[in-house]
Amino acid sequence: MKHLKMFLIVVFAMATSLVFASTAFATYATSPAGTIYTGTLAGTSEGHVIWDTPIMQFECNFSMEGKIEVHGAGVTGQGKATNYTYKECNSNIVIHTVKTGTLEIHSAGKGVGTITSSGTEGRATLLSFGIECVYSTNNTDLGVVTDSSITGGPATLDLSATVPRTGGSAFCGTSATLTAAAVVNTPEEVFID
Repeated sequence: MKHLKMFLIVVFAMATSLVFASTAFATYATSPAGTIYTGTLAGTSEGHVIWDTPIMQFECNFSMEGKIEVHGAGVTGQGKATNYTYKECNSNIVIHTVKTGTLEIHSAGKGVGTITSSGTEGRATLLSFGIECVYSTNNTDLGVVTDSSITGGPATLDLSATVPRTGGSAFCGTSATLTAAAVVNTPEEVFID
């Protein structure tokens, strides 16, 4: 469970890191609106992050930090997690993030974007059965980011994704389904400009 949860946290962390980095109109994260932002982005889950697999459902709370690494005119926003934690997980699972990978944000217009991830690999071991599951992203659609111009406060992430299994036991199925809601706490407001 910890491996799978760690993977989820890394995915959230990367997603949050990039949430504000790319749009079709321009590829800039701003905070406040119009002021280029390249500092730390930090966020927390709202409720549990949920992974559904054929073996069981994994749930935990998480927080993260990241930093926008790439953005600018004509460039897709990208970034990686720099710190993440998880707590209050629900079962006998160990989760380990093997690779953090990259995230990209693609504008859907008017303060909304979609998040994709590539190169993230997480390993979850169900301790009571000794079963290991490996899940990896490859241009995987993770969900939607909504900026502060729409929320009227912190930017939000609504993650809903199917992440393919790339190793481990066949009992893990062909994929896991990720569902989570999160809020960006730092900075207080972020805009996709």
